[in-house]
Amino acid sequence: MRGVAGRVLVRWETLLVVAIVAVGIWSVTLSPFFLQRANLLDLVTPYVFIGLMAFGLTFVVITGEIDISVASTLAVSIVSFAQIFAAGANVWVAALIGLAIAGGLGLVNGLLVGVLDLPSLAVTLGTMAAYSGLAFVILSGEGVATFPEGFTKLGGGYLANDELPVALLVMLFFALVLGIVLHGTRFGRYLFAIGSNREAARLSGIPVTRVRVTVFVISGLMAGVAGLVYVGYFGSGARGRGAALAPRHRDGRRPRRRRHLRRHGLDARRVARAHSRRRGPERHAAREPVGPTAEHRHRRASPRGDRRGEPHRRSADR
Repeated sequence: MRGVAGRVLVRWETLLVVAIVAVGIWSVTLSPFFLQRANLLDLVTPYVFIGLMAFGLTFVVITGEIDISVASTLAVSIVSFAQIFAAGANVWVAALIGLAIAGGLGLVNGLLVGVLDLPSLAVTLGTMAAYSGLAFVILSGEGVATFPEGFTKLGGGYLANDELPVALLVMLFFALVLGIVLHGTRFGRYLFAIGSNREAARLSGIPVTRVRVTVFVISGLMAGVAGLVYVGYFGSGARGRGAALAPRHRDGRRPRRRRHLRRHGLDARRVARAHSRRRGPERHAAREPVGPTAEHRHRRASPRGDRRGEPHRRSADR
């Protein structure tokens, strides 16, 4: 019994839990509002789309594969959805097409890995770069920030007296559905069998190739769902989405939450549209030149004094 307890305590997961608890205790000492229900729910919301992508990636990892292109798939689904909506399509129709595109990108990964039997790490490393470039090609402008409020509530809306995030409910829904699929269906048992021993699973009659392709499609679809929640949360779709999952404004600050803007009487969509209209020279008009002045450059170039004027102090003393 002591040996089992010792092995549990030295695992890195245990150390991670201890570190999280320690950070939480430290945060409580900094602010008495940290443990409030609204604040804790608000802290979870920005990471919902990461959790959604992790749900899809779980199926891939169980089968013994890996998919490192999920962030690029998310970026392509976002820009495709934004471009289709900007062309005049209904927002929900554009969302369905964005999901189909994300599933198609996952299908490409699945065919390369499952049918051609290529290493998933190498395949998804290549498609990660390819999909990222495709996102820049699809939406070469500044982005789209005119989504209707009914759609943005998917990622930025609140229920229960403006405390319960809708995005959190979306994540819990998919967690429940995918958990049932994983632990309560024949398909889920196939995943564990393939991940344990692929050849034995093939000899036992499991359609290994089809299952391996399917898990990559699921990973792509969940990246597409995460992209829709992402757009709803930030209220805009741009080509850089997915390149960094913690986006910032051009001046380096993190984007403000929609609810915080409403508290100050601002409309988040108008603010986002104002940012998206900024172009080339206007973007740099308010910036002050950065760098040393002429006097500083002269001092740095001649640290021993002006040779044409006053000599260095040691030379004068001589």
